[in-house]
Amino acid sequence: MNIRAFSILCVFIFLFAFSPYSSADTAPDYSVDEMCNMADIIVEGTYLNGDKVKVEQVYKAPEGIKMEGEIINVEQLGKHNRKSGFDPNENSPEISTKNLVLFLIYSKEDKKLRPISTVEEMKVLGSCGVFWFDEKACYGYEQLMNPGPYYLVSAKENEYSRVPKTIKHMRIEIKTGLENSKRWKETIAIADPKKKAEALSKYLLKWTAPEGDKGSYRREIREQMGALKADAVPSMVDVLKKAKPDDKLDEVVLIIYDIGTPARDTVLYLCELLSSPKQVYTGYVLGALKTIEDPTAIPKVRPLLKSEDFQISIKAALALCAMKDTDSFDEMAALVPEEPRKEDADILSDLLKALYDLDNIRGKEIIGKTANHPNMELKQRDLFDYMIKKQ
Repeated sequence: MNIRAFSILCVFIFLFAFSPYSSADTAPDYSVDEMCNMADIIVEGTYLNGDKVKVEQVYKAPEGIKMEGEIINVEQLGKHNRKSGFDPNENSPEISTKNLVLFLIYSKEDKKLRPISTVEEMKVLGSCGVFWFDEKACYGYEQLMNPGPYYLVSAKENEYSRVPKTIKHMRIEIKTGLENSKRWKETIAIADPKKKAEALSKYLLKWTAPEGDKGSYRREIREQMGALKADAVPSMVDVLKKAKPDDKLDEVVLIIYDIGTPARDTVLYLCELLSSPKQVYTGYVLGALKTIEDPTAIPKVRPLLKSEDFQISIKAALALCAMKDTDSFDEMAALVPEEPRKEDADILSDLLKALYDLDNIRGKEIIGKTANHPNMELKQRDLFDYMIKKQ
């Protein structure tokens, strides 16, 4: 690790350890490829003053709108941080360039142009959708934590940056990003549900994905495929058949979880994945088997009741309860500790309800014993209400 990288890491550790923002959610860090699909408008231009930019080149714009050569107003652009580097010191040097690339969202309500994902923290502004460039490098905004200010950095300052190295690299990424976006929109517009599922499923494995795909659309595939229900199952089976040992299958299994009962044809492959934790989180597989409710999986799931991972044991029990495995009731009930931990209250509550559904007489006794424990206090009323509702 070079001195610059080490310094950045030290700043990050210091800020993370002592900032009140250190436990926040992950900051937005959209790539150029993702923003090519998200943005309404993508332009290259020259910064003038305030929020004004003269447009030099248009990469994407609504049909019929002329922008090249025009002066546009970009909301809050003049307030963006122009100090370079992961350095909170107010004496950090400012970049001198006026050249920039903008990924913009157009608001029809107030007719304003806004950069994608603008953040204002500690009186410092930055946006995922704003990049500055000179002859040597591009500069983009990144966050060390969220909430927290965006810092203006180049790829040289952060080798894992989402910022392209130069404007030449930026232009190439925009070209391929727009091509990827066009292909994606054509895919989700396919009317035939089975053909649509087949086209979508190709994105789930790196080696079957369309050429140039950078994984930008995987987060959207789950919703698209889940909506297709039974029509998506043949394609999901095909993905599981084709999968190689080093393929990551978390997204695939989560889609099957969403589909539920109609996905019975995937059960054989899901059971095989129970012994492949490097390919997919075992808890996801158990969750999918739970929603499918196919009792043929019982013999493969039962051994996981003895898992060293308490969460996996409980998830296995939940799956078995959904499969109506009454023979395993005592072994599942034994997972409920006499002294439950407060942090396990949610998942234990789910198990107690599942045991009650499986055998309401024995389940009622277990709930009565466990729900009164101080660490289950927040779940007590919910558990008792559940039993009343089910009577």
